[in-house]
Amino acid sequence: MATQSIKRSISYTATEIEGQPKLWEKVHELLTSKSEELSNFLSPILQQENLHIILTGAGSSAFIGEAAQGLVQKNTGRNTRAIATTDLVTHPDLYFQQELPTLLISFARSGNSPESLETLRIADNFVKNVYHLIITCNQNGKLLKYALGNAGKSMALLLPKASNDKSLAIVQ
Repeated sequence: MATQSIKRSISYTATEIEGQPKLWEKVHELLTSKSEELSNFLSPILQQENLHIILTGAGSSAFIGEAAQGLVQKNTGRNTRAIATTDLVTHPDLYFQQELPTLLISFARSGNSPESLETLRIADNFVKNVYHLIITCNQNGKLLKYALGNAGKSMALLLPKASNDKSLAIVQ
């Protein structure tokens, strides 16, 4: 049984690696098609004085925030930090400030991790002016449903179906 699972994982990995160029094109097309909507959502938020941007995710999704942190800060001119959801959930008082407007950008493959969902709840209860940009791969994920149910304060980007990988390869 384990051998069959390993073979399936190897097959998924190979297919996903080979599909990366086409997937990146689809993501570019998505961002281009959503640019006006993104701008309409983000522009008023980014104009707020003392805006703090937090990039977050659970597990491997946290690494996306770490990789993007410098570019986001450079392109927005706003204080930006990458903080894993596990840290936000266990020590919210170290990262969230009630009076500081905050844009929480959540990265999630499944959109269902308990710590990602709890991070949204804590941020909503802890910060007076909090906004959410949720970037996820799962059309059935709870994070996506959260964003759709909180229009005005939240926006979601649903990545192409191929981005919701079935294998995971980590290079150390």
